[in-house]
Amino acid sequence: MIKFYNIRSGESRVALGEPHIAALWASSDRSPNITQGQDFGWRLSPETVVEMQRIMKDPRQMESIAVQAGIIPDNVTETDVLNHISNREDKKSQGMQTAQSDFLSEYEAEIKRLKGTGESETGESITPEEPVEEAPRVPQPAPVARPVVSEPVIKSVVEGPKEVPADSPALSLEVDENMSRAKLETVAKDLLIDAPSGYQNKGKLVEAIKAKQAKTY
Repeated sequence: MIKFYNIRSGESRVALGEPHIAALWASSDRSPNITQGQDFGWRLSPETVVEMQRIMKDPRQMESIAVQAGIIPDNVTETDVLNHISNREDKKSQGMQTAQSDFLSEYEAEIKRLKGTGESETGESITPEEPVEEAPRVPQPAPVARPVVSEPVIKSVVEGPKEVPADSPALSLEVDENMSRAKLETVAKDLLIDAPSGYQNKGKLVEAIKAKQAKTY
């Protein structure tokens, strides 16, 4: 979900999903066909512009976006950042809808409680339930808070970070897209690249392997 604003008509739109975002983006001053008159006045909303600039200056967020897209950080484009912002806003919107649904249940339950004896929508008599007395509660001692340490953290402390051995043949092996997918995934595993099978195509997997080789050297 990305907000756009038209500087010619003053219209505002909310783009939902990658196709809608790409269509409005292609109708803005960022269009690749701008020299052919493809700028129809659409611009990112001011808050989106500021957020995109902030993210693109943050190396950690750019690396996270690159991992999600299966590319190296240097190849992350403005469109990738926009899709990242859109996915994040979608999750926030879903959380708000869930919360509103929960409050609706409480609202309807309170109306039923306040009505007391009355009639239902079908005209049938409604008799309120008699309150049930609860047994007195015995105060319990407050629990002692203990620090929670996740298993991956404990494991990393004991074993230490994994590193590619300096004499690994994978470090000096020249790779290209002519190699089989199975061979490329084997080299990626030797270089400790996470989930090599998750890369969309061999080209991106080759880029990840070369980036890892260069970083390790």
